[in-house]
Amino acid sequence: MTFILIFITVLISATIQGSTGMGFALIMAPVLIYAQPELMPFTLLLLMIPLNAYILIRELSSLNKPSLKWIFPSRFIGTFLGIFILVILTPEALKVFVGASTVFAVGLSFIAPKFSPNNKAYFCAGLVTGITETSTGVGGPPLALVYQYEKASVMRASIAACFLFGEIISIVILIVMGSSSIILNQDISFYFLSVFLGLYLSNYIKRYINDKTLRMFVLVFSLVSGLMLVFF
Repeated sequence: MTFILIFITVLISATIQGSTGMGFALIMAPVLIYAQPELMPFTLLLLMIPLNAYILIRELSSLNKPSLKWIFPSRFIGTFLGIFILVILTPEALKVFVGASTVFAVGLSFIAPKFSPNNKAYFCAGLVTGITETSTGVGGPPLALVYQYEKASVMRASIAACFLFGEIISIVILIVMGSSSIILNQDISFYFLSVFLGLYLSNYIKRYINDKTLRMFVLVFSLVSGLMLVFF
């Protein structure tokens, strides 16, 4: 039953992220913590590497390359700031702070006029993503908010590139810190198969997602992320 639960959840999560550009970790993390906590976080990061690599390759022509010049360096810096914050704040206090900040940002997005993010916005998004993903595991909302007015294909490609870069950094750091426990069994291979099945389905679903629908999904996704951090 545990295998079936995780397999189906991976399939659904991969389909959603392949279609929209985000959502995999938000859905998978609570399920893995409940059903098979020994797979966290290393296996989750491993599953996300082929997922985001595929999305990036598929949408490569739509990649917002100038934004990455600012997001990548700040994402790298944010990783170490996230580790520092873990030392000075209790996990519960950090979760509440990040969650409340995310909910506040979503509220501003609903009432703020349409904007075109500049280099400072990209740098801040990368920095906050590095901090929150390292310290809480939730890194999607800052990127989702800064790319929310881009075309759907641009959002999928750019967020996939940011996630892929961050996942590689996180895996390397986990290995260096000796926290890279992973269960090497047959189930892991099937979970990777589930990722690719989800990506295959997303190739058809993404055609029916327009920019307006995607922006609403982004805001709801960010809001749910924030509320989960605050209350759970």
